[in-house]
Amino acid sequence: MNDRIDARAAARAVLAGKGNRWVDAPELETIRVVSHRRDSLVREQTRAVNELRALLVDYDPPAAGGGGSGRQSDDLRVIMP
Repeated sequence: MNDRIDARAAARAVLAGKGNRWVDAPELETIRVVSHRRDSLVREQTRAVNELRALLVDYDPPAAGGGGSGRQSDDLRVIMP
């Protein structure tokens, strides 16, 4: 509840010209956008690899184990040369 009150007070102050507006440098905004996109892509890649591993467990459990190598590409070459 306090956050809502604080947000309204801050918005009123800015609209009344008594507060500071946050303005980022264009370079910082670009870095923020690129960083967010990279994070999204990494999450998507991790999800896809996990989904593929789950499928491998259903169809070929020994291959899905990967022998503890920790390298995804080696594990996948067992199934898809």
